[in-house]
Amino acid sequence: VVFTTEPWTITACKGLAVHPMVNYSLIHTKNGESYLIATQRYEKHRSFFDKLGGKKMMSMQGDQFGDFTVVDPLTNRNLRVVFDNEIRPKYGSGINPVCPAHFIDDLKLAQVIFPLNSVLSLQTYRLEREGYVDEKGCFTEEVGEDLKGKNVLRDASNAVKKK
Repeated sequence: VVFTTEPWTITACKGLAVHPMVNYSLIHTKNGESYLIATQRYEKHRSFFDKLGGKKMMSMQGDQFGDFTVVDPLTNRNLRVVFDNEIRPKYGSGINPVCPAHFIDDLKLAQVIFPLNSVLSLQTYRLEREGYVDEKGCFTEEVGEDLKGKNVLRDASNAVKKK
């Protein structure tokens, strides 16, 4: 479960950010889907998971997700899980998309060497910063035929949410 206020940017997502010191819960549903959400946000979204027949299977601290990748169901691309101390788990899901082509903070996160709080190691994030918006503000063909040509400020966010 990813939180964003700008759904159209999801198409250029290159990673998912979790807070290294926050606990996350893994929820499995009856149809075999798995969801990850900050544990403290589970109760807020419990009705969603209950409708899917979701069951909380386990909890892990964010720093245990180093070297994880997940498949983006929208684009079928592999997304790297990265750590970000700026994640505020009291909002959204506690997991944010990292879209370096669209947000300056995401660009910085994608390019820096990031020290973990309590771990004596460094994570190096070198995420691509491709964007899929043309000079007219419309999606390009890389996002798929169903989104191609949609203006990101007028109709793209609704189209991405439907997908």
